[in-house]
Amino acid sequence: MKLQTCRLAGISLLVLLALAMNATAASPTDVAYCKKLSDLYLQYVGSPFDRPPRVPPANVSHAMETCDSETEASTAVLERALSNSGFTLPKR
Repeated sequence: MKLQTCRLAGISLLVLLALAMNATAASPTDVAYCKKLSDLYLQYVGSPFDRPPRVPPANVSHAMETCDSETEASTAVLERALSNSGFTLPKR
């Protein structure tokens, strides 16, 4: 009986962890918006492929690389960078 209770508790904990992880995952729409901001930044503000190269600051480069994994933070950095450069942000 005790082993069965421990198994049930373990399974319940795993289910709760899975739900918590899923709740914090970014939506595909949010990821797409972040990537759109990244593209806009490269197109209009700075790109390492321009001549002469206009390399984005480290925080902006990191944000561009982590749209998939750190969507909320990356979006905030990119929105700030574009706004500071005088751009009106696109709709989400």
